[in-house]
Amino acid sequence: MGIQWSSRVDFYVHEYKNPRLAKETTQVTVKLRVGRKNAESPLELIWTEPDAFRSLLGTDARSAVILDISQKQIINELETPIILSIKNLFDGNEDFRVICPGKKQINVPANEQLIYRSKLNEEHILKYAGTEYILKSDVHDDDVCYECFQDSHPMTAIIMSEGKRFEPQDDDIRRKISEKTQKPVYIVRKRFAEKVRDFLRDAVFNEMNYTDFSTTTVSVQQPPELKQEMLGNSVFVFLDISYIIVSPGKKGFIHTEEQLK
Repeated sequence: MGIQWSSRVDFYVHEYKNPRLAKETTQVTVKLRVGRKNAESPLELIWTEPDAFRSLLGTDARSAVILDISQKQIINELETPIILSIKNLFDGNEDFRVICPGKKQINVPANEQLIYRSKLNEEHILKYAGTEYILKSDVHDDDVCYECFQDSHPMTAIIMSEGKRFEPQDDDIRRKISEKTQKPVYIVRKRFAEKVRDFLRDAVFNEMNYTDFSTTTVSVQQPPELKQEMLGNSVFVFLDISYIIVSPGKKGFIHTEEQLK
C-alpha cells in the first residue's frame, strides 16, 4: 500500500557539514642508523625519525586515507642485506616489507615501485571519507517509516547515483521543496534507507583504511650482526605516499512538519 501523500508528518531533516578533504603527495625518508641508545647498550639499527609519518597530518587533521605507497630509492651502506618492516601504516595492521640489498644504491624500477594501493578508488574516497556517521539512522521510532534528507546530503547522492541497484518501489523516494527551508529534500522510506546504508557499509566504509600514523613503526627483520666499524652507517628508503587528509563532517537536524506529498 502506498504512502498517504496528503498527510502531514513531523520530520527531523538530516543535514550535514562537509568533511574537509585535501589530497597530498609527499616523500617520506625512512632512515635507520647503526648506533647505541646509550653508552652501555649494544649496537643496533635505530630508526632516526620516528615522527616521519605522524608529521604528514599536520596539526588540524584527525586522520588520513592512504591512496598508494611507492618505493623510489634504496641506499644500504652496510655489507649485509636488510629487510625493513613498516607496521601499522593504517587500521588493519598490514605490514609492508622493503628489501635493501647490501652495499648498494638502487633507483627502484617503475614496475617494482608500488607496495600498496587502496582497494577503493580515489573517487569514492573523496566522495565518502569522513561521512561514516550516515550509517547510523537517527529514526528509532518504529511508527516512523520515513527519513528526510537534504538535497546535498551524502545519502541523497548515493540514492541518486546508485538507487536502481536497490530496486526502489514507487513510494520509497520522493523529492519536494521543504515548506520550512524552501530547499529541496528527499523523503525516503526507512527500510530503503537501510538498504543504502548496508551497501555503503560493505562496499565503501569497510574498505576505508584510516590512519593517524600514531602507531606506525619501522623495524628490521632478522637484524644483522653489527660491528664497531659499522658505527654511523645507515640504511635509507625513500617512499612516495599519496593520501587524503580527512577532517570529518558533522551531522545535525532541522525540525519541520511537512506534507508528504
